[in-house]
Amino acid sequence: MSEEEKDQDTQATAGLAFGLIVDFDYTVVDGISLLQDVATKVLSSAGASVSPVTFTRKLFGFKTVSAIKALLGPSSKTSTESVVSTIASTMDQAIEDASVNTHILDVCRKAMDEGVQVAFVTARSLATVEEKLEASGFTDAEVIKVERCERFGEYAVDAWVRAARVIHLSPRECSVIAATAMSIRQAVMAGMRTVALINPIISFQDFSGSDIIIENADIASAADKVLNWVIPEH
Repeated sequence: MSEEEKDQDTQATAGLAFGLIVDFDYTVVDGISLLQDVATKVLSSAGASVSPVTFTRKLFGFKTVSAIKALLGPSSKTSTESVVSTIASTMDQAIEDASVNTHILDVCRKAMDEGVQVAFVTARSLATVEEKLEASGFTDAEVIKVERCERFGEYAVDAWVRAARVIHLSPRECSVIAATAMSIRQAVMAGMRTVALINPIISFQDFSGSDIIIENADIASAADKVLNWVIPEH
């Protein structure tokens, strides 16, 4: 390799882009807790038999329509579709009213200062998410609206790869901060670096494939660790 080629190769490496893709709904806001509260209240109002463990054992991660239909029971006069719609609209309002996790946003802000492209993934109201991020000083961050999959509370399986494509990066050039085992698993399969930020409500899920696993309550003390991981060679 000539000296000129070496210089070009060094410049290309030095200019290598990295991306950080963040689950807004479940890490920037405490969406798991919100969703449990919303789903429980809506189902109870619809006459469903709901207990403290209904959300984890019979709803979250299960196929949405069949799970809600089973909870309503065969004699229910409330349509499954109306319950699904009410949960979605109530959850949008809950997200709008929710406080943000400043420690996660600090990680994102410092990553941006290091030249990392930061994108937030959401299945909620795009306008609401953009407004909340702008209020926290994120005026240039990419917000990517994705659909939920057929399983209650989960993103579509290709959400993370699609997010990488939106910011024009290979999945292997991206890190993901997410909150469900399914999201972590899909990101790992795509070759992404991963940080699992776990809500105790779904801590029974298998997060063993994640590079870093952190409980929600520990993010303040672990923020630097997360930052060092999501930015390769930081």
